Amino acid sequence: MKSTFVETYKALGLYNFSEYEYSSNLENLELSREFFEIAKNLDESYESVLDYAVTLYELKQYEKAKETFLELYKTYPDRMWLKLCLAYCEVYLGNKEEAMHYLQQIKLDSDDNYNLNTDDIADFQIFDAYYVLEEYDKFLEYCDEDVDENYYVIDCDYLFYTLWIKGKLERFKKLEENNRAYLEQALKESFEDEYDSEEEKKETIESWEEDLKKFNEMIRLIKTGAPRPEVRLKLYPEYSCFMVDCVRHKF
Repeated sequence: MKSTFVETYKALGLYNFSEYEYSSNLENLELSREFFEIAKNLDESYESVLDYAVTLYELKQYEKAKETFLELYKTYPDRMWLKLCLAYCEVYLGNKEEAMHYLQQIKLDSDDNYNLNTDDIADFQIFDAYYVLEEYDKFLEYCDEDVDENYYVIDCDYLFYTLWIKGKLERFKKLEENNRAYLEQALKESFEDEYDSEEEKKETIESWEEDLKKFNEMIRLIKTGAPRPEVRLKLYPEYSCFMVDCVRHKF
């Protein structure tokens, strides 16, 4: 296939990247990299280079991804998303001090100077990195009790793990009791709810039963010295409009 429109290859890159996110199929990720590389060669814009670098990162080509991100960073030294990308690369390259250096510069939430989707930095993107670096105090500084209220943490094994090993037992106990009570109440209500079929009812009840079982097993394992849960730091391309001459996004 040959096209002179960068949007064609960006669309194909995004499609294959989303397929990779859904299925974890590395063939889709490699295809995404190939299409983003063509887009980059046609148009050396910030987005095109960024998308290509992200696929390198996800392919675990961290040194090459870092070099590509650094080229953008020379032009956009105040861009928070680039600082995050570089921090993540340094994490997996084993450069802890460099990773911390970038992380400490990042401001959360939307970047007033830029308006891409990737310019909106969420707190979990920071505290997950501190967890991977085994900087547990910094992790809990960002992943504070507000997170308990605003995030779905029932399956967040690494939060429970960190609270347990750091001796934050009061918060651990509160989270354990609140989340178990939520699951037990949801299971109870699933028996009482109305359904379109017996099959739907059965599937819903079994799903809540399985969630409660998994939660109790997670807590048991953490309390009995289970290995440290793994967390993968993920990056993603700019999922913005790629239509040629789109009236809405042209200006």
